[in-house]
Amino acid sequence: MVPSSTLFDRRLRAAWAEHRAHLTELVAAMGPGDEYVARYGDHRLTVAHRSPGSVRIEVRARDLDRQGERLLRTCGLVPNGVGVWHADRRARVADRIARTVVTLLHDVFGVVHPGFLERLDSAEAGTRSAVCHPVPTSPGRVDTDAGTRRTVVDTVSATVAEVLGHLPPVDADGDLVLDHPAFPSYVGVSRSGRTVSFFWVYPDAAPDREAVADVALTMSTRWPDIRLTLWGDAVVAVQRLETTEPSRANVLHALQKWRRFIGVGCADVCAALGGLPRNVG
Repeated sequence: MVPSSTLFDRRLRAAWAEHRAHLTELVAAMGPGDEYVARYGDHRLTVAHRSPGSVRIEVRARDLDRQGERLLRTCGLVPNGVGVWHADRRARVADRIARTVVTLLHDVFGVVHPGFLERLDSAEAGTRSAVCHPVPTSPGRVDTDAGTRRTVVDTVSATVAEVLGHLPPVDADGDLVLDHPAFPSYVGVSRSGRTVSFFWVYPDAAPDREAVADVALTMSTRWPDIRLTLWGDAVVAVQRLETTEPSRANVLHALQKWRRFIGVGCADVCAALGGLPRNVG
């Protein structure tokens, strides 16, 4: 059952409040090299440590209308080049900075629900990567270990081949393609080798982002291990396995959960979004 509009609104407010609280903690704890990055379509927002006690909010946005520019000015940002706006703030007002960021994401970028900011790293999804992700980062915080990644890739490949009875093809991005009559999906390993991602793309979703957010909230209850996020006009379903010591048992368990979602959950998503994608059937 799709949540009522009142319940939906309450959930949205609660989700943004939680995201704002998380942002407040991030900003307050920022040190040299730390930043928060959010992408959405052609827009990019960054909050970065600038100097002791100071952070910079920067927005890079293409083709903003006058209302968008007014909102940026209202939030205290000033132009700094073509399509670039910024404002410097003292880190001690982290809560106010977080409120500004949420306003920019929601009112300027058009992000309906912070769940759409769930990270889908380009290394995990290649050209199908999500375009909207907050990432607290510091240079060198996550090291790339080619040996570890190779071990994870081998473990994933062997487990998938054992379950399917054959090794599925690999696409141009290096992801395994899990074939299905209606819902082909993918399995990829991040550059660090610490994350295995199972993902499925529903292209050409309805442009009504609130409707998509409604579906995401409903599906999060039915499939708590699956995240739905937006990529342009597409919806991407993602299941992650975070692991520093990959094992066949962990991969097998994740694969079994993913296959159940592909077998049932994808049809639920399609039904909620108006039917099978145009390139299916």
